[in-house]
Amino acid sequence: MNKIILLSLVSIMSLSCSSKKYLTLNSIVKETKANNTFFFVPNGALIKSFPIIEKNIEYTVGVLNNKAIYIGTTDKNFTISGLKINDKLPESYFVGEWGYRAGWGYYIEIESGWYAGFDFKTKPNRDSRVQWFFKFDFNK
Repeated sequence: MNKIILLSLVSIMSLSCSSKKYLTLNSIVKETKANNTFFFVPNGALIKSFPIIEKNIEYTVGVLNNKAIYIGTTDKNFTISGLKINDKLPESYFVGEWGYRAGWGYYIEIESGWYAGFDFKTKPNRDSRVQWFFKFDFNK
């Protein structure tokens, strides 16, 4: 009986640890279903993408050469630094440097490589609301 409980605990722990692989940039991603969905990333490339759900939050993962190069979400359950989709940014973010990519939008880094994304037409102001969150390596 103790062996069964121990094996169950080890299985649960290994499953919970392995699910994080998808949400790390540059991790190897093996898609499990045929998918013809593509996503336009900030560097101008059109790459394969697919949705994944982790901890009841839906993410879009962009993949190039079997590596995750983009992770994004518009899920209202996602939070980072106390921010959610449709929130206004605290005043402290407006002293930071804004990024902009034509045809893609304005963005600002929030925490740990996560960015808040905004409308592509107008530079965000204090009344603008977060439209999505994403991770992308702008240096590659």
